[in-house]
Amino acid sequence: KQKDYENARVNYELALQNTQDRSLQAEIKSAIGRTYYDQEDYENAVVAYKELLDEYPESEFVAESRLGIADSYFKLENWSEAAAGYELVIEEHPDESDFIPYCSYQIGEAYYKMGSNLMESGEEEQGVLSLETALRWYQKTIDDYPTDPVTPHALYGAIWALNDLD
Repeated sequence: KQKDYENARVNYELALQNTQDRSLQAEIKSAIGRTYYDQEDYENAVVAYKELLDEYPESEFVAESRLGIADSYFKLENWSEAAAGYELVIEEHPDESDFIPYCSYQIGEAYYKMGSNLMESGEEEQGVLSLETALRWYQKTIDDYPTDPVTPHALYGAIWALNDLD
């Protein structure tokens, strides 16, 4: 499987070099980011997606790239960068209705995990603040997207956050 990913990346790079079509180049860059992400090489996924944002800011793949960056940071357990990334998707791409409920929930998840880590490391005050922020995002997801498939997960997240906050 590793060899398949390596071959795919090589082929994407060759295709990138052999086209002058900026739209196609952006699509290839997006595919490179997804390939890294699928391979669980999240650091390189972030790099590839950021390159797309820098080189093709007019691309139709900007929202998807921002989401890929946020998801990669989440997988890397960089909770603050993940939360900031998801918020950026919501702020800059409010018309991406497929992404927004998920991002709202993921912000709650990132703050919940950050708060849990802070509590475990003895930073109780910061941990409580982070858990309270998680709870607000879970509640926002429940209130704003009551019929979205992610909403039951937000409800469970809210219950866990409330439990952790006593």
